[in-house]
Amino acid sequence: KQWYQRRVRGQREMLLIAALLQVSLASAEDCPLGHYLPYRVHSCTPCPQGTFSNIVNAVACRPCPKDQYSSVLGAVQCMSCPDTAYTVAEGSKSEDDCVGPVMEICSQEDFQGDCYKFYDDNMKVDMTIKSLRVIRGEFKVFEKAELTGNVITIKEGFEARNASGTVLSAIGSFSILINDVFCYVEKGANFRGNFAKAQSDDCINWNRTSLAQFAKPNNLCQNPDPTGSRDKPFCYVLETSAKTCDDIPRCGWEQDCYTGSGEGYRGTVNTTQGGKRCQNWESNFPHYHGYHAGEYGWAGIGDHNYCRTPDKGGRPWCYTSNILVRWDYCHVPTCNRDEYPLYTV
Repeated sequence: KQWYQRRVRGQREMLLIAALLQVSLASAEDCPLGHYLPYRVHSCTPCPQGTFSNIVNAVACRPCPKDQYSSVLGAVQCMSCPDTAYTVAEGSKSEDDCVGPVMEICSQEDFQGDCYKFYDDNMKVDMTIKSLRVIRGEFKVFEKAELTGNVITIKEGFEARNASGTVLSAIGSFSILINDVFCYVEKGANFRGNFAKAQSDDCINWNRTSLAQFAKPNNLCQNPDPTGSRDKPFCYVLETSAKTCDDIPRCGWEQDCYTGSGEGYRGTVNTTQGGKRCQNWESNFPHYHGYHAGEYGWAGIGDHNYCRTPDKGGRPWCYTSNILVRWDYCHVPTCNRDEYPLYTV
């Protein structure tokens, strides 16, 4: 009798295992890419927005990595944001979650006709512009191709529903502005981006804080701290409580590398290509010079010894602390997107 009971128990266990195998096999057949099989549920479910699945019979969908998004159900892979944009977290559900410059140009008035969105520099505009708007960020628009001729800057919120007969109808090229708009340079003293949250909390207007006299009267992340103790943009979430705006990345270009003739470089390299330590710009020892913060603050000159280009001479340089060597160029690389990202942590 005991032998029979053990045999029956064993058969039941085998049947249970077989049933589980059948369910598993059926699930494998029924759950294609872009779907998953929830725990204790025998029907497949499409991956929700912001997630994806690239394996058969997945038990869960994966969130889209940072700088990618998925706006559809049942995604097999996520879409990448434009090269000039990023997301602040994983699991983004829309292209609108990509933080970066966007400008729309249309062939007809009132944003009708053929409309195109641009996310990056355009060296030659091949269409007549009848309407234009900046959806996010700032752009420099040039009269001629290759970023030449007269230039104006247009910012987020700008709209021209009828650009006919204006300078905007004959744009030859345009470039994006990234630094201090979508990322911060140095400590963010000049940051002007449209960020109004700090660690998920809403920022309050600076007028309600102890730094009202130093800040712009809005509720956006800034760094107006006169003591210089803050290392990045921040804001007050209560009248007596401030938090850093951690969603804003550090700028890579003009800090890890330089562009153009070098006057925008704000990195911290302070030795020359020959290995000499740089002299403080506010000092006239051991070399007397005329490049001081009062007149050349626009070039990043200040009370430091970092390499700069106040003479627009083509690349960053500095006076040296060696009395025998007056000045020398610094070993700062030129920016390119293959090696140096626009945004860094």
